Amino acid sequence: MTATRVNVDAVFRWPSFSHAVLADGHIYLSGVMGSLDGDSFQLAEGGTAGQTRQALHNLDLVLAACEASLEDIMKVTVYLSDLSTFLEMDQAYAELVTTSPARVTIGCSLSAGAAVELDAIAYRPTS
Repeated sequence: MTATRVNVDAVFRWPSFSHAVLADGHIYLSGVMGSLDGDSFQLAEGGTAGQTRQALHNLDLVLAACEASLEDIMKVTVYLSDLSTFLEMDQAYAELVTTSPARVTIGCSLSAGAAVELDAIAYRPTS
């Protein structure tokens, strides 16, 4: 099995990890937050909903670099800094993720004042 690491310049990341690792059709996506570009950690406006939309956009950019899309996601983990914003996150999430992958939501402290972080596992069969 060969693993391929994927990074996308337009999506912020700490240099200690890759945005994604591809292995045998599986795409393991690192956590992304609602940052607006790859050069800074400026978070999207709009609180949890705005950051959820931006984080999903960022995941989609990484998936595109892996020749996949949000439709290929099998499992998502959502990390919220404030669980009382769950419904706000869920509504924004449902606007963009329509395939109902498995999902868990966890309340925790997030870095840089972020309201939400998402990671995922996707599957795209190799040909």
